[in-house]
Order: sequence, then structure tokens, then C-alpha cells
Amino acid sequence: SAAYCNGSPDAGERTNDFPIYNGEMRFIRSVKNAMLFETGPPNATFPVVHLWGTPYEVGYAQGELIAPLIKDFVYKTWAYLSTELINEMDGDLFPEWAKKMIVQKGLDRALDWTRDTTAAFTPQAYFDEVRGIADATGIDYDLLYRLQMFPELTKASCSFFGAWENAVGNTGHAYQLRALDFDTTGPFKDFPQLTVYHPSEGHAYAQIG
Repeated sequence: SAAYCNGSPDAGERTNDFPIYNGEMRFIRSVKNAMLFETGPPNATFPVVHLWGTPYEVGYAQGELIAPLIKDFVYKTWAYLSTELINEMDGDLFPEWAKKMIVQKGLDRALDWTRDTTAAFTPQAYFDEVRGIADATGIDYDLLYRLQMFPELTKASCSFFGAWENAVGNTGHAYQLRALDFDTTGPFKDFPQLTVYHPSEGHAYAQIG
């Protein structure tokens, strides 16, 4: 059994013919509650980060482990998204109410409003993890959280995939994947990372991005 997102790729979309990589991970370094590995073929390596602890500890550990990468990603992404905002104000990226708010109050205020109106429905763990990253890297907390609000402000949508029972060989497991695809012209593709969370409470899970 399997469930998948309704729809299909564009007719001219290139097929993914890359082989599955089964090479070993190479240990790079560790800090409290975090370990950094590297894997992938020589011309396409990427980091694998394992994190343990509470949400704040997880955020702090990641910030301490790869601070330069996080800073580079955050500042480049903010610059890119801010530029895209200007270019898309006449397009359909934003709902009309969001366009009016941005014009009247500015991007920062619009993102802060999005954060405040969704806060009651957001687990405290998310705030704690962002706070941990901010404390470890020195990046402004509000800037970090505003970045998290772009998908909500633009009402971006995700694709979901699930597989269970005979689709996974009747192993007794169920697998779920959520994908939020970003523009490939932005900086996102330059910062691939596999992050494996081992939370103090709850199941371990992986984030591919």
C-alpha cells in the first residue's frame, strides 16, 4: 500500500538517473549533543549531522557544530528571499492580504505578524530550537524565526508520500516523507544536509534538505 501526492512532474522534467550512494560516512568532528559526518562521492559530498537532546540543546548543538555554514545559509537566503519578494509583488507568490501588509508595514512586520498569529498552534519545541541556534551562532533570533515564516506567509504547500504494508515488504513499518521544494535558482541547493534528530522525548527522525 502507498499514498502519494496527486499530480505529476512537468512533461519536460528531467528524470533522476543518479545511482543510490551506499558509501561510508566519514567522521569530521563532534561537540556536546552533536556529531558531524561527511558522505557522498568526491564531487558531491554533503554533511550528515546527528543531534541529541531537548529542542534547545539540539538547536544549540547544531549551531555550535556548523556555525559558519548556518550563518552563510541564513544571510544568503534572507538576501535572496527579500529580492524575490520585490520581484514577485506583482505576481501570484503572495496572497493579496499579504501583499497589502508588506506594502503598508514592511516585510519584517509581515513575517512577525505571521509568527504571532501562528504561535498558538506552534509547539514550543520549535521556538526553543531556533533559540538554541541563535544563542550558539550569534545570529539574531528574530531574523532566524522570520526565515521560518516565509513558507507560511506565502502559503507554500508540501508534497507528501507514505508507504506501508506490502509497499515496504510487510516489515511492520510505515514511512512518511514530506517535501517542500524551493526554487533551484536560489541558495538552497548549495547547502545540502542530512540531519538526524534523536530527541529526548519522541521518535528519532531525519530531515533531508
